[in-house]
Amino acid sequence: MCLVAAASCAQQRTAEPYAAHDGSGGQAPERPTAPGSSGDTPAGTGTGTGTEPGTGANTDVTGDTDHGVPPDSDTGPPAADGALPMRGFLRTSYRDRNGLGESDRDLTETLSLDLGAEGLNPVSFHLLGRVADDLDGRANGQKDSTFYSLDDTKGSSLTGRIYQAYLEWHAPTEDVGRILVGRQPLYDTPDVFDLDGVRVETPRDERDGWRFGAYGGVPVDEFEPSARGDSVLGGFMEAAPWTTGTLRFDALHVHDDRSEGDFSNDVLGLGLGQALGAGSSLDANASWLDGSSRDLRLTARHLDAEDDFSANVSYYELLHTQHLQAAVLDPFTSVLYDEYPYRQMGLLLSKGLTEDVQLSGGVDRRRVTSDDDIGDFNRDFERSFLQCTVDDAGVDGLSVGGTGEIWNSPGSDIATWGLDLSQRLGEALTAAIGSYYSLYKYALESGKERDDVRTTYLEMRYRISTAVSIDMRYEFEDDDSDDFHVFRIGSTWRF
Repeated sequence: MCLVAAASCAQQRTAEPYAAHDGSGGQAPERPTAPGSSGDTPAGTGTGTGTEPGTGANTDVTGDTDHGVPPDSDTGPPAADGALPMRGFLRTSYRDRNGLGESDRDLTETLSLDLGAEGLNPVSFHLLGRVADDLDGRANGQKDSTFYSLDDTKGSSLTGRIYQAYLEWHAPTEDVGRILVGRQPLYDTPDVFDLDGVRVETPRDERDGWRFGAYGGVPVDEFEPSARGDSVLGGFMEAAPWTTGTLRFDALHVHDDRSEGDFSNDVLGLGLGQALGAGSSLDANASWLDGSSRDLRLTARHLDAEDDFSANVSYYELLHTQHLQAAVLDPFTSVLYDEYPYRQMGLLLSKGLTEDVQLSGGVDRRRVTSDDDIGDFNRDFERSFLQCTVDDAGVDGLSVGGTGEIWNSPGSDIATWGLDLSQRLGEALTAAIGSYYSLYKYALESGKERDDVRTTYLEMRYRISTAVSIDMRYEFEDDDSDDFHVFRIGSTWRF
């Protein structure tokens, strides 16, 4: 378990320069995603073990993330001529969980709404929010409860959150490319976070690619009692010094008045991108914290769509020990303590053997820089995996996926497997059954962990129309402590 915990926690804590997070960390727990991007294994994908390459962990059933068979990506009817473009989705989800002699029932409504569009309207609006009701009515539950979450600290069984809500002005003047006001995500900065404030960016210069931007406001911490005294101020500049290259420089200042103390941190980031032609590219990113080098990330990518082949090689190194700092830069140190230097290398390959057969595999290797820094959440490990997906596997509409993994670490060698079967039953109905093994499942919002978990699931999706679908999922989880049962049913309306 420790070797996987080390991998997962390291990736959650590490800053991701100039790249949106992949879901393994950096975002608040329970944040809803668009239907079709839920964390569990969706029907027909055949991801077997249920783990993303390089993470090795699954969100626990005690988490509040809304899972289920991803609804179709089709949207509702287009807007009538002259009408304000509107699109989004409204998802209703019910979840019933049982285990260790306890139960929990929750109802969740998630809304994503976009009004207006760039190129059609001078101003657009985006909203992403959620309302949840603990149907058991057990607000302020006991922290040692199996299904305790941070929502239980709110003092009410009914809770609501606004994840994003901002107005965007598109090219309001010749010298201003866009202005955003409100609660907005910042994905391409050295540290990914949400901001309550203002962001202004210039249009990209057509000759040399220069682009500038600045932002300021209050960093969003969904569970901090008060944001009084918190602030963030930053900016960036980009250029294309040569035809196939890009260069970006970021500067960011954060002030955070948190319970552990008063923190002020300065971050600098430098990113270089190089296109090599024929679907290949190189990226190099580095960041500095308070005048000292923090980390380095190198990535090489290749995509050949015609030959259905892709390759990704990555290297990451944390250069210096990371201590307690502003929460927007690292929300985990207050729980997991100091993060010590390490290096991690990864290789991911994918090849379509035929139109119906896809093969992928990879290797991750992590090494702690100093043996003295090895601990429960900071260990050496190696992980190898192989995954194969076959569509129309002997029966029209049947997809079969299998995954095998091998984890190696000092004192621990573990092999795991997973299997997923998905069958289309007519034009509107899809059913799937599968099983995967998790070395551990971790609930982000409660900090609880269960080891050696074998999950077996059954899920179904019925498409009522191009805009409306319903889905259902049942999970049986077997671990050393007890059996857990999770049932979810939901509906999604896309408009």
